Amino acid sequence: MKIWKLLSGILCIICSSRILLLSCVAGLVSPMGADEAVQVEFSIAAAVLILIGGIVSIAVRNKNAGNAVVAMIFAIEAIVIYILSGKFEHLMIWATWALICSIIFVAALLKEDKPQ
Repeated sequence: MKIWKLLSGILCIICSSRILLLSCVAGLVSPMGADEAVQVEFSIAAAVLILIGGIVSIAVRNKNAGNAVVAMIFAIEAIVIYILSGKFEHLMIWATWALICSIIFVAALLKEDKPQ
């Protein structure tokens, strides 16, 4: 599970930096209407949420109790990004990624050994 926490954290950081880069480039290069400006703002908000999840995932990789925290953070991310995404399909990919990470961390939480 330590490897998954590290791997998911690194992937989240890479994905969030990619989303931030593309959103900033889209905001600078193209003249935006109101709809495109909202899309850039939602993309930046989603990237920040994914970045937070990645950092927390890496930070608690050596602690078994961290599974609950990371699962909740990824679940909150998934819900917020699904709500924010609306008609922007590319954000659904990142919400689905957060949901998959949340499910894996919940499974790890249920599987971990309980002290007797």
